[in-house]
Amino acid sequence: MDILEYYRNVFPQLNNTFEMSDYVIANEKTLIKEYGANPNFPSLTFDKDQLYHLTAQRGFQVHLPVISNRAVLAPMDYELYLSKEQKYLFKNKDSHKHYFWKIWPIINYIKDIFIKRKMPFLLDYTASGGHILFYTALYQESSKELSDIGFIEDGLARICNDAKGGLDHRIKDTMPVEAAKVFSGITRLAEYIALLTIKEFRANIHTGKLPVTISDAAMNCVNLDNSWCEGSPRFRSIRSPFSLHKKNYEKFGYKNSQPLCDVVGMVYNGSEITGHNDFDHIIDCMWDLGKAADYAKAFTGHIPNSNNTLIDFIHEYKRSELYELHQDFDNTYDNEIGMAVQYAKEQEGLSDVSRWMLNFPNPMCVQPINLINFVREFVIQHKWKPRHVANILRDLYANPIYNWHDDYVDEYPSDEKANFWARTYAALAYIEAGWMRI
Repeated sequence: MDILEYYRNVFPQLNNTFEMSDYVIANEKTLIKEYGANPNFPSLTFDKDQLYHLTAQRGFQVHLPVISNRAVLAPMDYELYLSKEQKYLFKNKDSHKHYFWKIWPIINYIKDIFIKRKMPFLLDYTASGGHILFYTALYQESSKELSDIGFIEDGLARICNDAKGGLDHRIKDTMPVEAAKVFSGITRLAEYIALLTIKEFRANIHTGKLPVTISDAAMNCVNLDNSWCEGSPRFRSIRSPFSLHKKNYEKFGYKNSQPLCDVVGMVYNGSEITGHNDFDHIIDCMWDLGKAADYAKAFTGHIPNSNNTLIDFIHEYKRSELYELHQDFDNTYDNEIGMAVQYAKEQEGLSDVSRWMLNFPNPMCVQPINLINFVREFVIQHKWKPRHVANILRDLYANPIYNWHDDYVDEYPSDEKANFWARTYAALAYIEAGWMRI
């Protein structure tokens, strides 16, 4: 089955995944030449009535925006990070199975977190991991609860209603601050889930298995990729269930292969499971578009909406020591802009690596494998407040002399980006030091 026939066969399900979206995001290198899309992430927004043309007639990969006028999408993302071995995920089906098995228990543990608490979700497998997806409608009670645990930095509040409009890269509309705060609440639950998962698989590193980390904080790891939690939600999207997945030949050069496709493992509505969450079956479908198209008929394509069980989970999180850390972080005063780096440079006993990062922050201060040690040193060894470590990063990100690759003013506001990484890795450091339990 070719890619256009595949899309024609799964289009009813694919179309339903965009039910709550205000528009479609297409991701394809062709868009660079046709529309002048950003070469680093060649994605553009299109009206939803273009979905059939984009997929069944053009064969593009398509993404779901996380923010709509009606709901916020939780785009929880888990993937293998294998450094130089990443290409072997895509070499052939046998090689794929060998490596994908390393993440299978972790994804299924996270899936069970939801099932045990009766929280609806859709589990979508990608070539390197999986996505847990659910919507929270902006009018329902759980959105208010999410908003209450969320936090909006000044930089993020400033750009919420600063739309770049039209067919600009990944965005189309303005974003209400309230929707951003709901999204922020979802990110805090994602961190709680990540820490529960790391605790469950903490023995991996001692048994020859891949360590489980938040983002790619080790050279080879199972990456609980919470990087989607930082930056403006207006710029956030996630590949849609049933979309093609073209990394095998676009990124790794396996030109003789068809694209792979994302495969739904299961949909859980809070009481019943739909789907065949079998390892061999999922991998077979990824490598056989005809088999994937047949299996897609088991689903409607609708992404579940959260219900009151999400409120129960929010309350569980609020009873945790992680919530206490988050509250302390949110309520700590900021060091004045421009002074935090100077305070850090005056810190006695600072390691050579951290001092180097203060003076030459690009690229080490955007690399999780370095950030995690930087934050750990300041909060554990030197007893800094996590918020004040964030202020160091804020001032580094905001300084244009370092020639940052990304936009830390309008796309990833420096204060929000810094807060995310410092808060996330401070929590891990506290747990490792025995200062916090999860």
